[in-house]
Amino acid sequence: MAQVGFRVLLPDAMNHGRRKQAISAIPSLTFWQSIQSNLFEFGAIIQHFKRLGLVLDDRIGIGGTSMGGFTSSALLTHHPEIKVASCMMGSPTPIQYRERLIEHASRLSNRFVPDDLRDLTAWVDRYDLSTQVDSLAGSPFFIWHGERDWRVPYDQTVGFVKDNSHLDNIIFVHEDEDHLVRTKTMDMMTTFFLGHL
Repeated sequence: MAQVGFRVLLPDAMNHGRRKQAISAIPSLTFWQSIQSNLFEFGAIIQHFKRLGLVLDDRIGIGGTSMGGFTSSALLTHHPEIKVASCMMGSPTPIQYRERLIEHASRLSNRFVPDDLRDLTAWVDRYDLSTQVDSLAGSPFFIWHGERDWRVPYDQTVGFVKDNSHLDNIIFVHEDEDHLVRTKTMDMMTTFFLGHL
């Protein structure tokens, strides 16, 4: 994206890169903490670059892969300043994803899941794009998902797309891949941003 002229920011999410910490033994705790931290930090990042005069004509786009896709989808529920977004093998349906995690962990006797996980992650309910699709408000939204994704369920993304097939601003691309984004897929996303931002 930078090669075609976009100013691209790639901040390390909490628990990633230079901010890496030990992953919690409690299933999905680190995952939800990282996403929530991304949501907290987004406004500060945008404000910082606006103060520096580095946001051209308020044109803000966001994109993310896997956990970053969850983040970009969630940000759309609260940030109308986002003009275009992408979700690469993430999910716009985090409530469904949380329910799947609870169900999966309950079948494994060696996995602890707090009985009050839904309460502990209650913020997820307010950031689920599938329950607030009106917040897209016509913003172009590119979704890519591998059909054989073993980590983030492809069927949840397909369900979101089908439920919102009346919206012409959602572009859905799926390929015979697992939980992996290739360079050609990133090129597709770049072309999408070029056409809409």
